[in-house]
Amino acid sequence: MSPTSVDTTHRVWIATTNENIKHVKTTLEKANIYDKTSKIQKVVSNADEHFIACNGKISLSKYHSLIPTTVLKSSAEDTIPASLQRSLSSLSLGSQEYALFMAEQPFREHVESSRSSNPISRVAQLWLEQLRRYSGPEIQHIIQAESWSYQIYHPLLLLGPSSFGSDTWRTLFNDKTVIDEFSVLYSMMCSVSGCTHIAINGRILPEVESSVSSQDSVINVLRSPSCLVPLHGKFGSRTDVASRTTLEESLWASATQNGIHQIFAPIHTMFSRGNIKEKARILRLAQQETESYSAIDLYAGIGYFAFSYAKGGAAVVLGWEINEWSVEGFRRGASKNGWGVKVYNGGEPSVNSLRSWLDSRNGHESSSPKLAIFAESNEAAPRQMEILRNVMPPVRHVNCGYLPSSSESWTLAIRCLDRNRGGCIHVHENVRAKYIEARGLEIQDIFETLLEKHLGDTSMTLQCRHTERVKSYAPGVVHCVFDIYVSREIGGL
Repeated sequence: MSPTSVDTTHRVWIATTNENIKHVKTTLEKANIYDKTSKIQKVVSNADEHFIACNGKISLSKYHSLIPTTVLKSSAEDTIPASLQRSLSSLSLGSQEYALFMAEQPFREHVESSRSSNPISRVAQLWLEQLRRYSGPEIQHIIQAESWSYQIYHPLLLLGPSSFGSDTWRTLFNDKTVIDEFSVLYSMMCSVSGCTHIAINGRILPEVESSVSSQDSVINVLRSPSCLVPLHGKFGSRTDVASRTTLEESLWASATQNGIHQIFAPIHTMFSRGNIKEKARILRLAQQETESYSAIDLYAGIGYFAFSYAKGGAAVVLGWEINEWSVEGFRRGASKNGWGVKVYNGGEPSVNSLRSWLDSRNGHESSSPKLAIFAESNEAAPRQMEILRNVMPPVRHVNCGYLPSSSESWTLAIRCLDRNRGGCIHVHENVRAKYIEARGLEIQDIFETLLEKHLGDTSMTLQCRHTERVKSYAPGVVHCVFDIYVSREIGGL
């Protein structure tokens, strides 16, 4: 059997005869590279179908048993890992008395089959064993001191914020004699995760250090992941300028939630998997609409909530976003979902061109939704809506998804909502847990004032009908969504 052409990582086994089993096992144990989690296997008639010879075309039939090691070897490498090479030299066996084989299945499948083992912590443990710097108990302590949390956004393996945070790992990272060995660890992690890139996650900070202002910090309006630490693979330039070249060179990762694809550039845009509950709720609300309608997301990002409206049946979805990388992620994600998408880089689009684009749905309500994203401040949304209102279905949902408060968009939301049928404005806020109910009433009062001021229609009524507690944002602080319903009759929408 020939090795696979794809570069994968495999466990190395030593094939030998029965009389040498104890000697080989003892030697591996002394070197701390004997795999105690696997059993010594007898060589059976079809063993050649499951193991690949490391050196040439050697048949397993001449040997009796296979002894597992903790050593991993890349299928693309011809050399034997140094940790195993040292042990082989101390075996004092002739070249005909043993041979090295790799398990035919990549190491990833072996690790993931163990429900009791986190695959990332497992390869980290094996890597530490191969370093031969620490005793078994010391390695267990090092591994147990880490959380080893991770998420996979293909092709990115995103490790938790506390990864490699202990003093031991910091010492290893600063040791010039070890630093090259980390490429082996990263290769092992990629193999078990099926990824090609690795980074340590960081929180989206409300404020970031400013390199252009005399102030200590600036508000992070672009919602950029300033703390992301790339470890392995090319992520592209950190420049804020999204030119054709930088867009092509950047790493683009993907996630699928509720059957919806989303794409983002990890070093330029955020992805919050914790919002999946709210995305699902918006999807359900969108599916409850009985007539053709439009939806607006005033903080569109890569399509976090806009895509839920599209999936839920909205005929038209408009979004506003100032982060150029998010705009490109929105475009790519919409295309991957099979939806028509237009990008407007500022300026007022031609009504005729918009009408032509919208009419391309051919009048079929089941046709693919139309999405447009405006690469400009959402302050332009009411002005754009004055142009578009008569060529698109009524706007029944407006999303205000910005934290810690979306208050700057509330006036815009009232002005964008359909003036005849009304609809629902979804208001995102971080609120102290004990003040949630009071804050809901306060927001309702604010919107009643805005409704009277900007629409002046006394026949329309408004009410905060539902408060969704999305997730804990900080100790004692909850990310909430307040549903503000505007309608002619308070009983129906």
